[in-house]
Amino acid sequence: MLDRNGDTLRNAVRKYAEDWELPESFQEWVLQHNRFLNSLVDRIVTGYPDKEQAETWFEEWGYKDELLNTAEPYHL
Repeated sequence: MLDRNGDTLRNAVRKYAEDWELPESFQEWVLQHNRFLNSLVDRIVTGYPDKEQAETWFEEWGYKDELLNTAEPYHL
């Protein structure tokens, strides 16, 4: 695990921008119009769905997936 991963990513992007001699406007855009988040929550994975739901999806998809898993939708 990488602590403060958002800060680390932001610093890496800025370092590459400097190394590649990208315009200052790019660095300003990186800092002003992007988010580098340090704390994201893992998704909750509840496992194989109930049989009826699984069968409904298999019928919709046209195939059976024995490794099917369900999880909460994830967004910021």
